[in-house]
Amino acid sequence: MSPYNLLPRFKAQYDANNQEFSISGVVRPQAIDELGTSLALLRDAIGRVRGVLYVNVRRLTQMNNAAFYAFSRIIIDACRARPDLKFVVITSSVVGWTSRKFGRLSKIEPNITVEQYDSQFYPGQGFLE
Repeated sequence: MSPYNLLPRFKAQYDANNQEFSISGVVRPQAIDELGTSLALLRDAIGRVRGVLYVNVRRLTQMNNAAFYAFSRIIIDACRARPDLKFVVITSSVVGWTSRKFGRLSKIEPNITVEQYDSQFYPGQGFLE
C-alpha cells in the first residue's frame, strides 16, 4: 500500500456563516456508501440554511457520474421539497467541465443557478474549451 492511498481523495465541508457547502478534490467512489458522510453533511446543510445555499465546486477536479447523481439528487429533491430555498453552484472556468455538468441542473430546476467564480479572470478560457 502506498502512502498516497492514505490521503483523503476529497473533502466536503459546510460553512454555516456563509451558508456554503463545498466539495474539493477527486470524488470517484466505487460505491455510493463511500459518500455517506458527505451526503449527510449536505442534507444537514440544506436543513439549516435559509434563503440561499451556495455549493462551491471550484476546487473539484474530478467527479464520476455516480457521485454527481448522488449529490444532484439531494439538491433537486430539496428544491422540490422547499421551494423557498435557492441553490447557487459556484464553479471555476479553470475546471471547465464543472460549469457544463452542473449547468444541467439549472435546466431541471429553476431554483438552481450556476455561476463561474473566475470568468472575468480568464476571459479567453471559453474560447479554448
